[in-house]
Amino acid sequence: MNDSNWQKYTETGNSFLSKEQKCCAYRFYQSALTEAEQMLMNSFEVENIDIVVPALMISYQNLFNLLDSENCYEDLCSYLSRATERFAGTLHSPEFPETVQENCCRDIHKLYHSLDLYGQKYPIIYKECQNCMRYLKEAILYFALTLHGKKN
Repeated sequence: MNDSNWQKYTETGNSFLSKEQKCCAYRFYQSALTEAEQMLMNSFEVENIDIVVPALMISYQNLFNLLDSENCYEDLCSYLSRATERFAGTLHSPEFPETVQENCCRDIHKLYHSLDLYGQKYPIIYKECQNCMRYLKEAILYFALTLHGKKN
């Protein structure tokens, strides 16, 4: 398994976005996210394991930015929650390669920043964003404690 489909969908989405064809961009960004999630779920089979977490984060960020530009805060909140579940779930699950979990822990601050940013920008989703931020903190702490336990 490799990241070529993910790259193709992301580049096509970017191309549509640059032409202000946001519906098409949205569709391709969703496809890119699906590919990134497939890479995560099959991360033991991915040729370049270091691309898994960045591909997932980029896919979510593309959707966050697009939805924000259209003031679609309900869909934005849904994707923020979905990303939180995906990243926290990766840290909680022993079924992922340790490299993927470490990369997830390293990059999770980007998601945390997005939650903070959009929670402040859209007061109606503030509480949900705060709950997601709390959940991410707990996941990081859990991972740090279990990783420390593995190494001792």
